Amino acid sequence: MNKTLSLTAASMLSVCSTVTTAETTQTEVKTDSFQAETVVITGSRTEKLLLESPVRVEVISREEIVLKNARDLSEAIKDVPGLLIKSIHGKSGSEVWMQGVDAKRVIVLIDGERVSQSTNSGTDLTQIGLANVEQIEIVKGATSALYGSNAIGGVVNVITTDPAGGLSYTVKGDVGSYGEQNVSDNQLDAAVRSSAGWLSYKEEAFDLEFSYDVRDSDGFTTDVATWDKQGPSGTRLNTSAEIGFSPVDNARIFTSFATYTEDLNTPSTGAAPARLQTEKTEEVERYTYRLGGDLSLENDDIFVRYFYEDFQNPTTQDIVTNPGTEQKRVPRHISQSLSAQIDTSTSYGTLRTFGIEYFEAEVEQDQYKVVTGWTPEVDGARDNTSLYYQEDIYASDSLELLPGFRYQDDSDFGSYFSPKINGRYDFPSSVGLDHFLRFGVGKGYRVPSLKERYFEFDHSQHGYKVLGNPDTKPEYSNSYQLGWVLNGDSFEFDLNLFRNDLKDMIETEFVRMENDPTYGLVQIFEYGNISKARTQGAEIATKLELNEATKLTAGYTYLDAKDLNTGLNLTKRPRHQIKTNLSYTPTDSPLSVSVSARWQDKEYFDDTNSQISPSYAEFDVSGAYKLYQDLSVFAGVNNITNTQKDFKSSSDLRPEQGRYVFVGLRLDHF
Repeated sequence: MNKTLSLTAASMLSVCSTVTTAETTQTEVKTDSFQAETVVITGSRTEKLLLESPVRVEVISREEIVLKNARDLSEAIKDVPGLLIKSIHGKSGSEVWMQGVDAKRVIVLIDGERVSQSTNSGTDLTQIGLANVEQIEIVKGATSALYGSNAIGGVVNVITTDPAGGLSYTVKGDVGSYGEQNVSDNQLDAAVRSSAGWLSYKEEAFDLEFSYDVRDSDGFTTDVATWDKQGPSGTRLNTSAEIGFSPVDNARIFTSFATYTEDLNTPSTGAAPARLQTEKTEEVERYTYRLGGDLSLENDDIFVRYFYEDFQNPTTQDIVTNPGTEQKRVPRHISQSLSAQIDTSTSYGTLRTFGIEYFEAEVEQDQYKVVTGWTPEVDGARDNTSLYYQEDIYASDSLELLPGFRYQDDSDFGSYFSPKINGRYDFPSSVGLDHFLRFGVGKGYRVPSLKERYFEFDHSQHGYKVLGNPDTKPEYSNSYQLGWVLNGDSFEFDLNLFRNDLKDMIETEFVRMENDPTYGLVQIFEYGNISKARTQGAEIATKLELNEATKLTAGYTYLDAKDLNTGLNLTKRPRHQIKTNLSYTPTDSPLSVSVSARWQDKEYFDDTNSQISPSYAEFDVSGAYKLYQDLSVFAGVNNITNTQKDFKSSSDLRPEQGRYVFVGLRLDHF
């Protein structure tokens, strides 16, 4: 039974009054100007100050996540210029595209380890909670030389919080409403309930960390009188725990365990002519285990990691008017890796990085249909061994070069060599201004996933089926990045030009029609190396410190994305984007506020460019008020103007979720 917003908020206050937290409160959000002291690692796999990095890295800090009340990774990164947050086709959830490169070619990492892709799409960002996140780092363009297959479009790396000295902990809780789209038809009902917490303890040689993040929703509907829900109901839950031990000051060993579970339900009406009422249930169980050790010597830093992940994603399709279950698919994906990296400071003043990695994965899938019973569909495995090398060279006081390569030997596709080079040239400072050039050239590659080779994506109830193709080959890319950055005491201007050339792209094409005994005629699509494409454009990002408390960020992206086989525009890629944020975080006031706006141009829906999804704008506002010591209340509205797609139009790609109002409490201790 739903609770009203007022009742749930009161219960949250009772809980929060006994628990304290470690996140920085909104009213305490204070960082150096434009993250000048922020340390990043993703661009080079070694620690660098953000403003000194030869690789362009974009950072979302914990303070920004807190101020905007982002509940998952999709909400945390949606304001980054050049990123497209897309709904996953045929599944609940969201994925990220970069510089016109789709999510299958973008890697999502947590502390440098890959997060598996739940379908033949990108990683589902809504499955990644933020309770223990310190910052999020984004690198665009081909990064295969450092991160291997799939890193054609770029990398999103979620960096979790390191335990601080003593005891730190955090808890927050919030409730939200979709207003007129609440399935209960009561606008005051708490249609969404979420809570997150993080605890760490560090004392001398021992450290411990634990976190949880739960999001529960009733879903939403555009018409309470109908069977259909446009947003799924159900629960997403993340948990994690890590124990570390430092036997000496320059060494640490650790082990960690994390879980993710999901149970979502979406009622819908099938395609004409049958128009059958169906229920789709999506379940996820992900178990992740890590074991590692770090050792710092006089000139060397050594890192060793073992990683294991077991990912299961059962999906059920049930026609409610028929007895039994019409279809159930049970895929399971197991992957593990063992890696070692050594960073060496040489006598020549360079930093040399060498790494080796072994990776293996296996996938199996069984499918049940009422007319055929259980059928084993997939039972495949692959492995690869990789070597990577990078040299950080200071060629002069003004020029830094970062060449590197990766050699990968794959059990199914043989060997591949992926070189890259990044660089930075600093111009002389003048009148309080610093400016520099950054450039990068890299080769990317992606081997076909086991899903693209073997899976059967059966959506016959919606009129189509997608088949894997074991004859697919790897795809390749060349990436070029060139940027100019101008820094002053109270502003930063960043211009970046990019180009990505992709060939042998693995895509689907229509092959035939089949007659399904339950659903009638069904379109059959199959994967193959059928495309080559080019994405190019420019990104402009500006940061202004209007005063000590007020900061403005604005970004514009121009994208030209072409299918080189046809000369037409690639689908689902808007030519223009604008994103802005205004934040107010004073030190002498209990109030903090964030206002965000996003606009994107129209985009083509189909390969012939005959169907167009309209342009749209979204606006969010959030704020926090410090009540007492570390206790704050926060509230906000996402998508203020209720911009939403027309669900009757398959070519409308505007946001699925309409206006969402939330309120919550946060208590911090660190």
